[in-house]
Order: sequence, then structure tokens, then C-alpha cells
Amino acid sequence: MFIERLTLKNFKSFGGTHELPFAPGFTAIVGPNGSGKSNILDGLRWVLGESGAARLRITRQSDLIFQGSAGLSEAAETDVTLDLNDGGAHGSLRRHLDASGGTLYVNGARMRIQDLTQFKQQWRLEGDRSAFIGQGEVGAAVLQKPFQRRLQLEELFGIDLYRKKRDGALDELKQSGDELLRLHTLMGELRARREEIAPDLQNARKAKDYQERLEDLRRVLYHYRRCSEETRLETLDRKHEETGSRLESAERWASLWKNALERLRAQGSEYARRRGELNDELEELTPRLDDALRREMALNAEKSESEFAARRASEERDRLEGQLKKEETLRSELAVQAGRLTQEASSLDVQIHDLEDRLSSRDAALEETRRKRQELLEREAGLLEEARQMDARAETLGLQSRERSAVLDDLRAKRDGMVSKMTESDEALEALEDALEQLEKKRGEAAARSQEMAIRAQSVRRSIAKGEAELDSLLQRAEAGLYPRPVQMVLSAVKLGRLKIETIPAVEGFSCDGSLAPCLEAYLGGRQYWLLVDTMAQARVGIDLLKERSGGRATFLPLERCRSPRPGKAPAGSGVLGWAIDLVAPDPRWLPAMEHLLGDLLVVKDYDTGARLAATARYPIVTVDGEVFSPSGTVSGGKNARSAGAITLRNMIDETEKRIAADKKAQAEIAKALEAAERAEAKAGEALEKQRAAASEQKSQTEALRRALREQTEELNALLQEDSNSAQRIDHCRAEAKKMRESASQARAEIDALPLSAGDDAESARLAELRTQSLLVGERLTAKKGELEKSVRAVSDLRRALSANTEESRRIVQKLAELAGRQEAVLKEKGEREAEKRAVQDQISELDKHNADAARRMERQLLRSQRAQTTFDSLTRDELMARNEIEKVRERLGSLIADNEEKYPYPADFVPGDESADKLENSCRYVERSLKDLGDVNMGALSEDQSLSERLEFLDGQLKDVQHGMDELRALIANTDKQAGTMFNGALVKIDRRFDELFQRLFGGGEAHLKAQEDMDLWEAGVEIVARPPGKKPLFLAQLSGGEQSLTALSLLFASMEVAKVPLAVLDEVDAALDEANLTRFAQMVADYSKNLQVIAMTHRRQTMEHAEVMYGVTMSEPGLSQIVSVKVDQWN
Repeated sequence: MFIERLTLKNFKSFGGTHELPFAPGFTAIVGPNGSGKSNILDGLRWVLGESGAARLRITRQSDLIFQGSAGLSEAAETDVTLDLNDGGAHGSLRRHLDASGGTLYVNGARMRIQDLTQFKQQWRLEGDRSAFIGQGEVGAAVLQKPFQRRLQLEELFGIDLYRKKRDGALDELKQSGDELLRLHTLMGELRARREEIAPDLQNARKAKDYQERLEDLRRVLYHYRRCSEETRLETLDRKHEETGSRLESAERWASLWKNALERLRAQGSEYARRRGELNDELEELTPRLDDALRREMALNAEKSESEFAARRASEERDRLEGQLKKEETLRSELAVQAGRLTQEASSLDVQIHDLEDRLSSRDAALEETRRKRQELLEREAGLLEEARQMDARAETLGLQSRERSAVLDDLRAKRDGMVSKMTESDEALEALEDALEQLEKKRGEAAARSQEMAIRAQSVRRSIAKGEAELDSLLQRAEAGLYPRPVQMVLSAVKLGRLKIETIPAVEGFSCDGSLAPCLEAYLGGRQYWLLVDTMAQARVGIDLLKERSGGRATFLPLERCRSPRPGKAPAGSGVLGWAIDLVAPDPRWLPAMEHLLGDLLVVKDYDTGARLAATARYPIVTVDGEVFSPSGTVSGGKNARSAGAITLRNMIDETEKRIAADKKAQAEIAKALEAAERAEAKAGEALEKQRAAASEQKSQTEALRRALREQTEELNALLQEDSNSAQRIDHCRAEAKKMRESASQARAEIDALPLSAGDDAESARLAELRTQSLLVGERLTAKKGELEKSVRAVSDLRRALSANTEESRRIVQKLAELAGRQEAVLKEKGEREAEKRAVQDQISELDKHNADAARRMERQLLRSQRAQTTFDSLTRDELMARNEIEKVRERLGSLIADNEEKYPYPADFVPGDESADKLENSCRYVERSLKDLGDVNMGALSEDQSLSERLEFLDGQLKDVQHGMDELRALIANTDKQAGTMFNGALVKIDRRFDELFQRLFGGGEAHLKAQEDMDLWEAGVEIVARPPGKKPLFLAQLSGGEQSLTALSLLFASMEVAKVPLAVLDEVDAALDEANLTRFAQMVADYSKNLQVIAMTHRRQTMEHAEVMYGVTMSEPGLSQIVSVKVDQWN
């Protein structure tokens, strides 16, 4: 057998999943100190059922789970799997641990840890046979005392089972001796009691004779009285039958009228139902009709708005068409005028050219005058042109100012609208920010709730983990020594289905308060381990099993042999708690056995109360502290140094399981509350994010409006400034034009003052006039062209506005057509709803008319039914009175029969005799007085005497059984001593021989031996080690040096493993203290042993690594995280 594979998942420092296939021979696991090598040994121990904190090097169970590192988060669970191989047969063992607890799986099936023993025996892994040698355990072997060394060898070779069997037999023998003494004492008490009740027994027999005579008289008196009552009952029955026939007739008439009335009421109910349906239908139609009316009104309003918009669009279109027509007429007139002026300017240019040609031939004398005249004329024309341009510029600026005023009005209106929107947006933003603050508060509250629930959940998880650790500890204690071995054997056989009976130990047949456990354990003693069965046959089946397996002796209590010895009412007084059977909660299945064991046990508070009651009591008494007062007069008490007993341990386990269950229930509730709180937090977070997004969007809109308003304000201010500047420029232009005209007038005066020659005055004047006209015509032409361009632009603008108006009109007409269709559908729906409403109202009116007729018929029918009911009620009262009289007679007769029939059966052919009832009553009173004259008679003496006789017979049988059992226990102890002595001595001889050989091999000579301590009991003699290294005298182990002690201890451990034929050995740095020379010999020895058994060694010594067939490296890749690296041995070497 060897370990084929070990899988670690989130175990201690091994985060993640790590799989280690092992060779059947030598596997080395290497790595520096602190890398986590030893955690692999802890994993092997844990998966094989180890739970002790010291052996696993932990402080709490959660330390087994990976705690996280810088690069890997903390794990919530751990899992270790062990795969075994034994010549083709495979086995699997997996252990799991999380916050809810631990689970063990064997070959895929779930199993309790306490049931793992059989599996470990099957694979030869029980006890320390697997030889797990951890850090420091070699030193511990050196420091062992001889007796501890003996116990370790016994456990290795299975001899500890004989020790446990012998100890159990000794305990049972002691308990049997106590039981034998108790039976002798109890039988003596019972015989004394029979002698004590002898006088009471004689009086009880005389009283019994009187009672039998009194019973005869009472029987005859009963028969007389019954006969009289039955005769009276027959007479009343006849009268009752007559009244009944009349009552049936009246009942038929009352029923007929009642049925007719019910039919009318049913019609009324049908009307009411139908009326309710119609009312519901009417109520359903009303909101639908109202909705149609609302939609009609809404459509009418929308249509009115659209028609108003259409009228406004039409009026605007007419206005635009009128303006367009005027502008086109004006444009045509301006074009004609511009054409005439062009022709006139051309004609003037021709005339001027002709005159200039004629005058050019004049002499130079006139040149200077002409030049000066020409300069003045040009100056005049220039000044007039500049004045005209200034006027035109002022006109243009005035037109731009008028247009700018319209733009300013529009901008002011837009700015006012933006200011209103800005106010609304600020208010909306303020409301959103208030809502955001409330949502943040709610989210904070939800987060606080979630955190509170998380803290509570963590606290409950810690409580559950602590409780489960306590439960594991209690279960380990229970498994180790709760029941004697024979009891465990029978229970295991029943659990595995090998014993077809139903049985439990007596201690499991009831539950009790923890304060009662010590006293019940003290009183029951070994009886708490009695096995409860139904029949003697089942007891025999269990005994046959123990005989077959030599499992020891166990006591069975069949339910068919149980008695209920409860004396009666518990004595009154302070300090008395009551009968034990009333203070515990017995399992109903085993109630007879519990009454048999605890029925006559009285529980009191203290010793004084028990001593006071024991003086007169004939039953056992026990105090809460465990002092037992026997009816025989003995008192037992004191306190054992041992740990809690079976009842206390069971109570502790039950309380721990209940506490864990309560914590798990609380954990589930807290988990639900936590989930709800987290959902609420998430919901609040989502709402908060949505609100934040809405607030952000609103804020963005507000900022956009603020920017737009700022831009509008800036544009408006710019236009206002431009308008102000334009007014100043207009005034400046007009002033400049006025100055230029005045300058032109001065130039004209200078021209007129120039002298003209006699021959050409007329032509010169004509030329000047023509030039002046040409300039004036040019100015007029330029002005007309400007007006024409302006008119063309106005026509273009009006046409665009007319096109937009046409499009708007088309859209409004389309909308009106759509509204007309929708209005028609709504009007149609309204008409349908009004028709449906009228139809329902007509049905309601018709129903009301029919209902009025039905009400009148119901009144008449009700009167008839009441008269019939009155007659029926009168007869019913008569019948009831008769029936009551009959019932009274029957009640008296029934009471008479109930009180006497069972005792004195009434004969069917009874005929009253001559004796009267009074005479019989007098005879009864006489016998009763005679019985009373006897005084207080203890009638219980009769049953007590019989019970004592039966009890003595039963105890005599028990006495023989106990004596026989004690003989068997003594034989078992002797046989166990013989077998264990033979096995231990034989194993010691083999180990001694092999120990000496290995010692010589490791030391290169010398000798070493094991020696049992002399002059001591077989079971108490320890094992001492005597070693003689080469060149030294024989020394005890404690006298050797540190290195010699280590080699000697290793020799002993390997010799023990070889002789015990262990399947594997796990060594955790056992070579750490060896020097180079000793290490080489040790490594070679391990390699030799690995040929016959599997060796797994954790080491960081090179010589040991060199002999490994498979080698794994363990490194600490980061603080808290171990990693396994596979190493190829051939390349490493």
C-alpha cells in the first residue's frame, strides 16, 4: 500500500490547487526553512482525521484555510484529497472545511470523523502505524519515559487494544462487584420488608372479605334501580312518539312556506347580483365615457389653437403678399426712372462733348479763366457729391438703425424668455440637489445597515466556528471513551447492519438538565451503559455477538422484563426536587426501561434533606451533588478526578449542537437581512447615480442657459452700443453734408463772379449748365440705383418669408385634417359609450320594476311562513320538554349503568324479587360500617407482598447473572494478560535485534538494546534503551551526546517501523541535526528502506535528496504563499 497522490487546495500557506503524485519508493520534498514543507505533513495528518491543534500547529480550525497573500486573495474554504493504491485496489479520502463546518468523504461518500477507524484499519493507517515523524518528534522520542515508550510500542503493534480491553474488563469487574453488593443488600431489605408488613397483610385480607360482600349487595341494588328507570323510560318514549308525529306535520308546512320564501329570496339575491353587475358595468362605462369627453375637449382645444394659427398664418400671408406687390411695383417704377435718368445722362454727356469741342479752339487767354471756373465747378460738384453721399450714408445708417431696433426687440424678448427658463432651471437644479442629498443620506443609512449586518454575520460565523471546534473536541472525547468497548462493539454492529436488533445505551434513553447529570451518573453507575432491547431474544442475539468476537461482557435490559417501581406521590417539603423520572425527558420508545431504572429514585437538593428522608424511605435517594442513599442504609459519595461522564458529555454535545443550530439559523436570517440591506444599498446607489446624472444634466442645461444668456446679453449690449454709435454717425453725416452744401454755394458764388468773354458767354454758360445738369443727373441716377437694390433685396426677403408662411400654412392644414379624423373617431366612441350607458340604465329600470313586484309577494309569503313557524315552534317546545325528560331519565339510567354495569353486569332476564330497594340499601350501610370499624387498612400490603415476592425472585436471577459475568471477566483478564505478554515480548525481541543491527550500521559498530524494566507488573514495566557507541561503555539514552541520541532514536524508530511492517513513513526534517558523516549513513538507510515501504521526507540536506526517486521543491514565492516545483532528479544530480 502507498499514497498515490495528495491534492492540497487552499490549505494553510498553499494557495490555489497543488497536486503531488508520490512514488511507491522514496519521495523528497525540499525547500528552505519557512517555505511551508511541514504543512504537507499537516495536510496528511488532517485528512486522516487529526483535529488536535497542537499536532496540526494551529490555534483555531480557520488557520487551516489559506489566509491570503499580496498577489492572491484570502480563500473561503480548504480541501485536502488523499488517493491510496494497494496492488490495484484504490481508495480515496477527502476532507473539506469552510465557514459552515467540516466534511469528510470516503470513496465519495460522506462519513463522520468518528467512523473513520474502520477505513484506516482496512488500509493499515490506524494509530501511529503510518509513522508520521514531525519536527522535534525525534527529540521527543529521546526524552520519552520508559512507560511512554512502552505505550508507543503497544500502539504500534496493536497491543493497546488488549490494554483497553483489559482496562474495560477491570472496570466492568469492579462495577459487577458493586452490583453484586447492591443486589445482596437489596434482597436483604426486601425480606425484612415482608416480615414488617405481615400484621397489615392480615387486616387487609379481612377487609377484602367485607369488600366482596358489599360488592354483591351493590350489584343487586343496581339491578333493582335499573329495572325501575327502564320502565319509566318506556312510558315517556310513547308520549314522545305522539308529539313527534304532530311535529312532523307542522314541520312539513313550515318547510313548504320556508322553501317558497327562500325561492323568493333567491330571486331577490339574483336581482341584487344582476343589479350589482349592471352597476359595476355602469361604473366601468362612466370613466370610459368621461375619458372620451376629455379627449373630445382636448381635441377641440387643439383644433381651436390650430385654426387660430391658420388664421394668423393667412393674415400674415396676405400682409406679405401686399408688401411684395408694393415692393415689386416700386421696383418697376425705380427701374423705369433709372432708365430715363441713364438716357438723360447720356444725352447731356453728348451735348457737353460737343460744346467742349467748339470751345477748345478758343485762345489761351480764356484758358486760365476756364481752368479756374473748371476747378470751381469740380469743387462744387465734388462738394455736392460728398453731401449727397453723406445724406445717403445717413439714410443707410437710419435704415440699419430701424432694422437694428427690430433685432433689439427680438433679442430682448429672447433674453426675457431665457431669464425665465434660467429661473426655472435653477429651481429644478435646487430641487434635484435636495433630492440628491436625501438619496445620499438613504444610501449612507443602507450602507451602515449592510456594514452592521456584515459585522453580525462575521460574529455569528466566528461563533459557529468556535462551536464546531468545541463539538469536534467533545466528539473526540466521546469517541475516545464514552462507552465501554463491548457496548461500542454492539452499537457498531447495529449501525453497520450486522446485528438485526434495535438497541441504545440507557444513557441515551432520556435527556435531562445539566445540573442533574452528575447525580444521575452517580446513581446509575455502570447501569447507564446497559443496552436497552425489546425482548430476551434480542438480548441473546447481542450476547452471542460478544461471545463470537470475544468482545467482553455487556448488560442488556429487555423491555418485557421492566417494572415500574414508582412508590407514589413524592414526599413534600423544602429540598425535595421530585422523582427522577419526572425530572428527565424519557424517550417514549424506551419509557418502560427508564421507569425501571429511575422510577423509584428521589432527587433532593442537599445531603441533609437526603439523610432526613432516608431514615423512613424505602427507595433510593440521590442529591444533586451525587450522594446516593440506598434503601439498605448505605451512603456513597465523593468526587472523581476524571472528566465529565456520559450524561454530562451528551448534554454538552446536545447543547453545543443546539447552539450551533441556533447560530446557523441566526446566520441564515442575518444572511437574508444582509442580502436585503445590500439590495437596498444597491438600489439606493442606483437611484443616487440616476439622481446624480439628472442633477449633472440639469446643471449642464443650467450652465448652457447661463452661457446662452450671457452671449445674448453681450450681443444685446453690443447692438445697443452700435445703435448709439450709429445715431452719432448719422448726426455727424448730416452735419458734414450741410457744411459741404454751404461750401458748394460759396464755390457757385465764385463761379458766377468770374468774368466771361463777349463771344462765348452763352456757350460757356451753356457748357457749365450742361455739366451741372450732368452732375445732378448722375447723383439722381446713383440714388435711384441704391433704392432699386434695396427694393430688390426687400422683394427677395418678402418672397422667402412668404414661402415659409406657405409651408407653415400647409403644416397647419395637415394637422387640422389629422385632428378632424381623430375628432371623428372620438365622437364615434363617445356615441357608442353613451348608447351602452343608456342600455344599462334601461336594464336597471326594468330590474327595479320586477323587484318591486317580488318584494310585495315576499311580504305575503313571509306572513304565511311566520304563522307556520309559530305552530312548529310551539310543538318543538313540547317535544323538547318531552325529550329533556327522557334525557334526564336516560342520563340517570346511563349514569347508573356507567357506574355499575362494568362491575355488576345486568342480566337480560332480570325480574325484581320480594326484597325492596330500601332493605338492600340498609344492608349495604351495615357492611360499610363493619368495614369502617376495621380502621385504616393498608390494602397495599397485599400487592406489596406479591411485588416483594416477585422482586426477590427477579433479583435472585440477576445475582446469578452477575456472578457468572464476574467469572467470565476474570477469565478474560487472564487470557488478555497471556496474549498481550506473548505479543509484546515477541515484538520487543524482534525490535531489539533489528535495533542493534541498525545502531551498528549508523555508528559503524557498538551495540544497542531494548530492556523491559524488572520487578514491575506486566502492564506497568517500561522499556529502557541501553546503547554503547564504539569505544564507549554501555550507557542509558539520556547519557549520550545530542548527535548520538538522534541516531539512536532514528535506529529505534526505523527498527520499530520495520518490525511492525508499516506501509509508509513520513519524515519531517529528522536529519536536520545530523553531521555530514552520520547524514550519509542515514540517507543510505532511508534509501534501503524505501525499497520495501513508501518514504516521504521533508528535508533541506543534499545527501538525503540525492537518494530520492521523486523530488518536489517548495518555495515561498511571496510572503504567505507556498509554491510546489517539480524537480527532475536526474538533471538535478
